[in-house]
Amino acid sequence: MSMSIKPRHPSGILVAVHGDIDYMVLQMINGTIRFTVDNGKGELYSSFSKQPYDLCDGQWHTIRGTDRS
Repeated sequence: MSMSIKPRHPSGILVAVHGDIDYMVLQMINGTIRFTVDNGKGELYSSFSKQPYDLCDGQWHTIRGTDRS
């Protein structure tokens, strides 16, 4: 998954997909990018931290999620 963002606030939902039980949420919380998924077997998440306003600098930033395996 890859997307470009140009946030104006350090916190907010970037993408959210919900099913009956499963869900996926990509959000920014105080400058930290957090990707959370739950396929019905429990929540898993990964995060990337920046200073709260580093991503709110008026520039475009690319967020890319990859599989490390």
